[in-house]
Amino acid sequence: MKASFKQSPIDRLLVSSAVRRLARTRISRSLGFTGASDRRIRRFRNRQIAARVTNRQIAANAKASTRQFLSDNRTATRTELAALREALRVDPSSSITTRFIVLTEGRSGSTLLADELDRRWTEIRSRREEFSKVQRASFETFEELARRTFIEETGESIVGCKIFSSQIADQELAALLQLEGMKIVFLRRRNLLRRFVSEQIAKKTSTWHLNQSRLRHEPLTVEDRAITINKSVLLNRLLYSQNSFRRFEKAAARLPSIDVWYEDLAADLAGELRRVATFLGAGEPAHESPPWLSKQNPEPLRALISNFDEISEFL
Repeated sequence: MKASFKQSPIDRLLVSSAVRRLARTRISRSLGFTGASDRRIRRFRNRQIAARVTNRQIAANAKASTRQFLSDNRTATRTELAALREALRVDPSSSITTRFIVLTEGRSGSTLLADELDRRWTEIRSRREEFSKVQRASFETFEELARRTFIEETGESIVGCKIFSSQIADQELAALLQLEGMKIVFLRRRNLLRRFVSEQIAKKTSTWHLNQSRLRHEPLTVEDRAITINKSVLLNRLLYSQNSFRRFEKAAARLPSIDVWYEDLAADLAGELRRVATFLGAGEPAHESPPWLSKQNPEPLRALISNFDEISEFL
């Protein structure tokens, strides 16, 4: 039996183009209405999708998505690429002028970059990890995720998201990169050991993002966060990160791109955001208020790594 779905008057109002444009205004952003509206629309669309499929179809979609995701290292055939490109055909009358992808790895400041672009510029719709395993576990196929992220119009002229190498297959990335007006932001971190330490601490503490409120009410001491590094795990992660960016650079070699470094973002957030926004074709920001997120591990590495001397000698 198919799931039933009834669209409420509030749902119809929220998905209207006029209300979505209103939710992107400076006042709405400052009052927190933008995030609330986006979450409500996401829940509505998930219910809408769920109502269109049976349990058998859901299982089939999940299996197909898994097979597609596990084909990460397989070269796409011309037929597969053609099918994906046809599914992602852009309407020539679209008001979206620029599409962008932040190609990066975790713990490199990508959430800060994505959130602040979305928060400070009314013409930019910048999403987080739209192609993560969590999103793929929902009722959306790759094509539906791509259309919602890069093609669906909600009033902004510049739209995009961030993608990690583990989240997308080669043929999927190729299909996204051929979208009209696509630009690439390569976001990296110079200190790869710092990135690895941040990743391991996040796994240990289950804290991936830290805002001012959480910093005040749930402070974690350096002793709570300190880790012991396994040399083999560290080496594998460093090599994986290097190979991931080689893959990204090869795939996006012919597209307009900009390099952004985590350290520069941390040192001059407003300046780096303006540089990225200018590259994307945006104007002046609606505001430059302090960011919501805070740095999680500012202490010296010696304090954060229990076996610091061993790792220092190893590197």
